[in-house]
Amino acid sequence: MDENFSGNLCSIWNSSTWPRKQSDIFWAPLLKKSFRILEPALHNGSNILEIGCGNGHITNVFHLRGYKATGIDINPDRIMEAKRKYPCVDFIKGSAEYLPFGDESFDVVFSFSVLQYVDQSLVLKEVHRVLKKNGKIIFNENLKHNPFVIAYRTIRKAFGVQFPKYTFPIHHLTWSDIDKFKMYFTRINIDTEHLTSPLAFAFINSRNNSSLKLLLFQNLFTFLFWIDRSILKKLRLFRRYSWMVTISGQRL
Repeated sequence: MDENFSGNLCSIWNSSTWPRKQSDIFWAPLLKKSFRILEPALHNGSNILEIGCGNGHITNVFHLRGYKATGIDINPDRIMEAKRKYPCVDFIKGSAEYLPFGDESFDVVFSFSVLQYVDQSLVLKEVHRVLKKNGKIIFNENLKHNPFVIAYRTIRKAFGVQFPKYTFPIHHLTWSDIDKFKMYFTRINIDTEHLTSPLAFAFINSRNNSSLKLLLFQNLFTFLFWIDRSILKKLRLFRRYSWMVTISGQRL
């Protein structure tokens, strides 16, 4: 589908046909939340940069909405795949630490799970540089101190499960790291998800994901997800122990 889609970002995302995984259920709420934050401030023709665009699925959603979307990723294989799948979208191989764009080029910079693999200060400085005045940022990241995620990875590693390199970040974002955003951006908003819901991982990612296990996973995740929402709303101190965070803001 090359023509611009008439729906909003969430409806375009829901109608997209690229392959999904069970684990996508964890980050989908953050993505849709990001869409709802961004859309009221944008218009057809707005310039959006996605850092760490991977295979280009999200960048293409921005394109279909009528925005001028550009995706950048350091992995050449992913960029090649993105160009093949979405030839109408601009994809560039490059580093988030040294963005190959001019000053004040974009209305929005969007990112999903990138800061944990890079020099955070360098990236934030570059994002500030390429954003237009009053431009917006959306960063979705993994936080470091969720006890269930730490336990899950430790146990699987102890049983000899091999993880791809990208699952061993240089530096997961900590609560204090979020202060770095205040050097370059204003109107910072922090919203977290997934306090206890990572417990649902116990029912997936094994060699035998039976229908029963998948059903248990979905039901348990849904139950814990809404418990988390209630806890994180009422007891904000627990936000720092969430698994994922959405950080939005505006260029100074």
